[in-house]
Amino acid sequence: MKKLIGAGVAGALMFSVSSTAQAAFDDVSSTHWAKSSIEQMVEKEIINGYPDGTYRPDASIQRQHVAAILNRGLELDGTNEALPADLGINSSHPHYNDIQAVYSSGIMQGTNEGFEPEAEFTRAQMTEVLTNAFDLEAQASTSFDDLSEQHWGYDSAQAAVSAGLASGYEDNTFRPNNPTTRAQMAAFLISALDYQDHDSLSVTVEGEEVEAVSHHGESYILVSDMEKMGYDVNTTDAGAEVDRGDLTAAFEAGVPRTVFDNEGGMTFDEAPIEADGELALHTDVIDLVFGADVETGTDELTIEAAGYEEEEVDWWGRPYRTSDDLSNEEFFPWLLEHVPADFYESPERNVDEGLFQTASEFYGEHEGDQVTKENVSLWLERVRTYYNNILNVDYRTIDESWAEETLEQVTTGEIDDQIYDYVDWVKENEIVIEGWFEPEPTFIYRDASQHMRGAFDFEIKEYNEREDVLFDIYDQAMIDGEWQDLGQGRYQGYSDIRIGSSIGGNWGPTWGVIGPSITFHWSYR
Repeated sequence: MKKLIGAGVAGALMFSVSSTAQAAFDDVSSTHWAKSSIEQMVEKEIINGYPDGTYRPDASIQRQHVAAILNRGLELDGTNEALPADLGINSSHPHYNDIQAVYSSGIMQGTNEGFEPEAEFTRAQMTEVLTNAFDLEAQASTSFDDLSEQHWGYDSAQAAVSAGLASGYEDNTFRPNNPTTRAQMAAFLISALDYQDHDSLSVTVEGEEVEAVSHHGESYILVSDMEKMGYDVNTTDAGAEVDRGDLTAAFEAGVPRTVFDNEGGMTFDEAPIEADGELALHTDVIDLVFGADVETGTDELTIEAAGYEEEEVDWWGRPYRTSDDLSNEEFFPWLLEHVPADFYESPERNVDEGLFQTASEFYGEHEGDQVTKENVSLWLERVRTYYNNILNVDYRTIDESWAEETLEQVTTGEIDDQIYDYVDWVKENEIVIEGWFEPEPTFIYRDASQHMRGAFDFEIKEYNEREDVLFDIYDQAMIDGEWQDLGQGRYQGYSDIRIGSSIGGNWGPTWGVIGPSITFHWSYR
């Protein structure tokens, strides 16, 4: 941190005549988004409420009060130098010492009109103060519709957002010129004090200290530092590839990966970020994808590579389970360590006993001929791209390129007209869906057609009419044997996706999504 902060916090700042810090306020409900931050500010005696028992969280805050909060909260060491005359603050001002402390520390400056103590404090000014106080630097950039690079507060806003001390709104705006509210002030400062503790984290990789990248309050490691673990790192146009010897994983800035944790739950990991022109991976990714031993202490993080030399892996370098008690264990060519048991045990479709093949039977019949790692990887990517497009639509951004990319993954079935009509319908009906779908290439079975199972997690967020919200044959989902309407809300589970093509002979490279899609005709929670 740039400025000196003492070991404790002394004195209470009150915008009222009350002298007792209140633990609860009549206008701060138990579910208020800033309740915890407000309570911590009161507990630290940095700020207090009003005599009528309110905190007034939505009231704007003045510049003089921000100076007082920062002086008390950061325990600044001011000087005895008089403030410049052009600030317009004389020594009799009730907050003279506070303003003098933040000014001499370089945290707050004046405006073109002086210090303007009674002026509202904007969100851009707040991020500038945080950047000055904590020496923040933008590790990655976040695009906001109302914050261009030409805005005077762009750099400080990016730095504060990158550090996890500030965020935008759901409509992708930052609103830099809006006044900072008392609730936001509490959240900003408590996040900053937490960041100070987090920023002191010491990271050791294979016994060698490295510099961690902090982003949104989380720790990331530069991919170049993974070479200290004995991994090979290759830079690509899209991002980077990290090679463990038996596993090569590709990463791209801003593009998350989906993994399963060993406790049986799905984990949607943090997307890699770009820092100083280099890709950086979240420590959870290093743990879950590469199996490294990540130990977190109060002020240190230790990462050590895991030994994989003796482990058996599937075609994609992922380790098997060493033992299992699944009732249908023999159905699968591989049982993977990172995939939970219920993913395997959810029943397959079986509409025709004579045509049914388990995944083991399917791989056993065609492996080395049409079922090769290269071909299955093609199917995997086509299914992944198609359904991640289907589960991520926004009427404000969808266009023909979305339809074209989606159609490229369909290898049989004529859906051109339907999908372009759907693009128009998304715009008209103002549909917003966010989510992901991750197919599993080792779970391919056959009944009347072929199916690849995958995990999904998506939220239908907005629409005007609950009609044809999802691009699918059905406007419902068959979940655990029951039809359910697809209205607003979040949906999670597994689904079996039809794959194939109309090509005979050398069909292996041609398989993809069979259209039109039946995404949730056979799905499970």
